[in-house]
Amino acid sequence: MTEQSTLPPNTKQGWLTAGRVLVIGLVGVVLVLGLILIIIAVSRSEEAAEGIARVNALANSDNPCVKCHRNATPGIVEQYGFSTMAVAKVQCQDCHEVAKDYPGAVEHEGTYVLG
Repeated sequence: MTEQSTLPPNTKQGWLTAGRVLVIGLVGVVLVLGLILIIIAVSRSEEAAEGIARVNALANSDNPCVKCHRNATPGIVEQYGFSTMAVAKVQCQDCHEVAKDYPGAVEHEGTYVLG
């Protein structure tokens, strides 16, 4: 049989050992929480920096779809303006305009789009 050395918690030595464990545990928790807060702060500052550098590629667009949909669906136009596809000059018609006989095509402002 192996002997285990345990100190009763009601002795001075037992209380010191328990106190050390508690302090070490609390320091560990504080360090982990501190690291989490640092990570959150850094990621938010990176997001803010990216937001400043971003430009709305549709800000000066004279595309008829963009002009009309700024009033009809402004959120979509705003979101698309900051997309990599808008920066690459992919226009609405490139993806949404289809032939008259295309399955699901609907007439819209003199052309046909997916409905």
